Amino acid sequence: MKKQTLTINNLEDLIVKDVRRRQYCENFSSIQLYRSDAQPGTNWIPGTIANFGGSSEMHCEAALREIIPRLQKQYDVSD
Repeated sequence: MKKQTLTINNLEDLIVKDVRRRQYCENFSSIQLYRSDAQPGTNWIPGTIANFGGSSEMHCEAALREIIPRLQKQYDVSD
């Protein structure tokens, strides 16, 4: 299956929206992604989380551990 391609900004927005759907993460603000071929099967990796927006870090980090690998299987970032 061929992956869909998104810009880094669009993928960051998609991740933020997905995290915000989780309980205790409604105010999650942002995440940085970086283009990288360091991890086989994907061309991007998560960077630093800029702002939890007062949401539960524990719950949001748990959500990211589920969301990131799933989206890495579905999306590559465009040039």
